[in-house]
Amino acid sequence: MNIQRITPVLFGLLLSGGLLTPAVAAQPIDTSKQNSQVQHLTCVKDTQGLMCTVDEALNTSSSGVEQKIAAKADSTPSELAFNEQLGQMSNILLGIIYLGLPIALVFAILLHDKRVAELAQSIEGLERIWNQNPQS
Repeated sequence: MNIQRITPVLFGLLLSGGLLTPAVAAQPIDTSKQNSQVQHLTCVKDTQGLMCTVDEALNTSSSGVEQKIAAKADSTPSELAFNEQLGQMSNILLGIIYLGLPIALVFAILLHDKRVAELAQSIEGLERIWNQNPQS
């Protein structure tokens, strides 16, 4: 067990955010605010500068993306519950990865150091046997 080898690894993981980064939860999209704030502008370069006007025809028609967002907003409560559970499960999985990976790395380093120490002891024993003078 060589703590001097483990300390830089743990410090590097802390700095890289492996232990400090929280799992990000998905926020629901409020489509009513987005649709009311969207304004399509038509701009023309004029002698006096750039002239922009609000295009009312584009504001009333909704695009395919907006229709898909509206369809997602009309989903049933069971679909919403499933999506919420899926989000919670993904956050739990990310938390396990963020905490489990550094812990597994530390255990791997400790096991490797233990194996190296055992091999060094067996090599020393074999060298002693090799260097012994014959008794006869």
